[in-house]
Amino acid sequence: MDNHERILKNKLEAVSYLNRRGFKVGKSKFYADCKKGLVRIQADGSILAGDLEAYARKRGLDRPDMDGSDPKKVEELHEVKLQKEIEKLDWENKRREFEYEKETGKYIPREQLELELASRAAVFDSQLRTKIRAAAREWTAIVKGSSEYTPDLIDHALDMLDQAMNELARMDRFQVIFADENEETTE
Repeated sequence: MDNHERILKNKLEAVSYLNRRGFKVGKSKFYADCKKGLVRIQADGSILAGDLEAYARKRGLDRPDMDGSDPKKVEELHEVKLQKEIEKLDWENKRREFEYEKETGKYIPREQLELELASRAAVFDSQLRTKIRAAAREWTAIVKGSSEYTPDLIDHALDMLDQAMNELARMDRFQVIFADENEETTE
């Protein structure tokens, strides 16, 4: 026995090894061949890679698209395939994590966000219009009918805008209820 020869722990690992090397063999066929004594198995149940290669040659196992290829190329192709499978699993895990984070409230659907923004804009618009109407007389008094007091009017209007922006930032003070367009209203 070569000291550097690969040792496969069990039959399942041996089937996996053969498949990675490009040999087309199923688990049940391999187990049946082992039972028939066609595969040399060590006393501890392990199987040497060289014995697997000999089994594959004797049984004439197919290597679709790989017969005549360099074994190193086959191994390289298998490594690329494994890497791609790992990447796919990583993406699936990321998708599951995202779904979990959505369920726990870390993310909200875009439609819900857009409704939230629309409701804030509607409240902002309503509050600002109401404040402008309420302040019209006060503004007239501020400018005393003269354009020389325009800077005072601008300061006052900007203060009112600041207050409205602060109100907009505090969503806990109001609630907007969206009604379904198809919903009938009762009078």
